[in-house]
Amino acid sequence: MKTKEAKLKVDRFRQFLTEQQKSKSTIKTYIRGVTLFFLFIEGKGIDSLSDRALLDFKEHIINSFSSASSNTYIVGFNAFLTHIKHSGMRLKCIKRQSKDYVAFPLTEGEYVRLMKTAGTLGGDYCALFKTLAGTGIRVGELKFITVEALRNGYAEVNNKGKVRILWLSDSLRQFLLDYCAEKNITSGVVFTGRDGISPLSTSAIWRKLNGLSAETGIEKRKLHPHNLRHFYASKFMRIVNDIDVLCGLLGHSDIKTTTIYTHPDGDYIRRCVNKMVA
Repeated sequence: MKTKEAKLKVDRFRQFLTEQQKSKSTIKTYIRGVTLFFLFIEGKGIDSLSDRALLDFKEHIINSFSSASSNTYIVGFNAFLTHIKHSGMRLKCIKRQSKDYVAFPLTEGEYVRLMKTAGTLGGDYCALFKTLAGTGIRVGELKFITVEALRNGYAEVNNKGKVRILWLSDSLRQFLLDYCAEKNITSGVVFTGRDGISPLSTSAIWRKLNGLSAETGIEKRKLHPHNLRHFYASKFMRIVNDIDVLCGLLGHSDIKTTTIYTHPDGDYIRRCVNKMVA
């Protein structure tokens, strides 16, 4: 199949992904992989979906992006090839060494400093970070933390068609109910954007958290929303030590994903390595 013909199918591929209820981020990544391929072969003056063109493209993205990003683009591009029923080869993802630890975890002391600083900046910061660290919820799932969920004691989280029950601790639940009463939030999503209706965006949360590095003395690379999810999970394993329950709370489809929280963290590994004398 010539590339001109294939490019006409990109919009249909996008529509197909939408109908398959893929997330917006997945659709964006998959289309990005396809777009990168066409930009690459146009730059090389190639008009073909030949095996040689595909292998050259793989080498190009490996040299241009991290292994993680390269693999997501490969997966997206392969999905496109399957969608258009291309009879040629599929690209193999790059083999990566398994990272069965959290590279830069947030320590208990750092979390205390973060919350102390957040408290001086107003209730919004404090409530937001306390919720992320107290539930292990993904940033994109915060929209399910509603006033109704607080009253019920649990949130029904619907992620990619999979629904799970996220139980809220009594202390967090009461803290957030008090926060809502103070802010006159009587129904709906607790954490919203400037319009008071739309859920708070991921980028806004990232900026709020990452911007506190100077005030807290915590490295920026540790101040991102997903690290609060790691903090919750690691603390849960230390105190409760029930990986099956944690797997359900985090919404992992495979318990192997949850086992990352049973391994040493990156800081501990680095301390061990630094004890070695050459």
